[in-house]
This record gives sequence, structure tokens and C-alpha cells, in this order.
Amino acid sequence: MVKNTTKVYSGSTGLIKSPSGGSQSFLSLGNWSNDLPVQYEVVITDKRPKDYTDVAKYNNEEFVIIRAALQEKITTRTEATWSPLAASAYAQDIYGGLTQYFTNRTLVSTYASRRIWTGSTPLDFTLNLKFEAVNDVSKEVLKPIIELQRMSLPFEGKSREEHPHLTKVFLAPPGPDPYEDFRIGNLIKSIDYKPNQYENITINIGMLMEIKKVIVKDITIQHSLKFDELGRPVEAIATVHFQTFEIITKESLDDIYPQISSTSQTVETENIK
Repeated sequence: MVKNTTKVYSGSTGLIKSPSGGSQSFLSLGNWSNDLPVQYEVVITDKRPKDYTDVAKYNNEEFVIIRAALQEKITTRTEATWSPLAASAYAQDIYGGLTQYFTNRTLVSTYASRRIWTGSTPLDFTLNLKFEAVNDVSKEVLKPIIELQRMSLPFEGKSREEHPHLTKVFLAPPGPDPYEDFRIGNLIKSIDYKPNQYENITINIGMLMEIKKVIVKDITIQHSLKFDELGRPVEAIATVHFQTFEIITKESLDDIYPQISSTSQTVETENIK
């Protein structure tokens, strides 16, 4: 059975509710009207590190949730890397030439041409997101594109006013904790390990995909030349290049497609019966 990890968003109450029933505060940005069908929307949830939250800028919200409309086709990419099973081409050039000289044979072999898998790339995808002001330029356009840019940037931390030079030297990285599974507090459950110094970004693409722990590789913002009376753009398009935090396996791919995985498992169970 596929575990239900679907989040229920409520823009009016300012709460994010998990399937377990708990709720936490969040800052909702982008288009939260009911006019956009869920199949064509992207919801980006940024779980911020508490220890590095700037209260003045972030309003002390634990989550930032951005909702936008898909603009183009969804394209995902991953690549496997392979190396030849045989020795290096340099060695083959030397010894292969000698072998051919004395025996009229080479070291080239169909067996030697077999490949060894040396790794795969993380899942890579780019989303073009459109923001358009309907009621609130700041909430629907300006703040979403600012918060998207923040997702690729490091933190100075809460202590920036007390130690401005120190925080600029020792910046806190964006993204998830690469050592989370190997920290003593996480390995020994009796130790109170609080992974609050890192952020986790989750992306929901319509009802099709839910990708957890992503990183922002790069982001491009195109501001419209239409402005309101305060000089704020009323339209903007963000092109955001994402990658999964780690490579995807055959098994973990099911977690990215929860609806499809759930349906396929149900069909398989019915066939067995």
C-alpha cells in the first residue's frame, strides 16, 4: 500500500495540514484562486530552517508555499553513465599494436566492449511558472518570484545583526542536509536530534508528481513591462531548474508518482485475486 503523503492546503486560514492531523503556520503566495484546475498547477513548499529564519523578512513563518500555473510541457531527464569493461584505450593502442604485429590479431573483443555502470544523474527538470496579479500584486507576483530566488541562496542567519562579519564568512547552505542519515543524533535515537538547520523543498506538479527534497540549480525571472502605480510588475514568468537531491532508483521512482503507483498496485492486487 502506498503511504498517503498528500498535503491539504488552506489559503484562507494560513494552516498547512498533514494527514496525521497536525497543523503549522505558513505563508501562501501566488495564485490561490479556485479558477486554476489542480491538474495544471504547481505547488512548491519550502520548509525553512528555523535556526536561520530572519523574522523581519520572513514573518517567522515555518513554510512558504507558492502556487503557479504550468506554462509548457513537463520534461524530466536522468542519465546513466557507463564505462568500457576493457582496459584504457591508451593500453590497447600500445599492446594491441604489438599483438597485431606478431599474431595478426588485435585486443579488440566483443566481450571487452561491454559496459560497466558507473552511476546515474539525479532527476532533472525545468518548470516555467507564470504569475499574474488579479487582486494583490505583492502576494501574487512580487513575493513569489522573490521567494523562488531565495531557494537557491545561502543563509546569513539570525545572528547577522550581532555578528555581521562572522555570518558573511560562514554562510549556511541552502537545501537539505546531506549528512542527515549519518549524524549521531539520528543514528542514536536517545539523542535529541533536531534537523532544523536545513531546508526541504517539495514540488507537487498537478496530480501527477510529488518530488521531495529538491534543490534549485538556477532560476531566471522575466518581469513584465506592465507595472502598477507603485512600479511593481503585474506579470512575471519564472524559469526554475530543479534537481532531486539524490539519484532516483527503480523503487523510489514510485514515490514520485503516487497516483500512478497506487493505481497500478490496486490493479495488480485485483488480478491476483
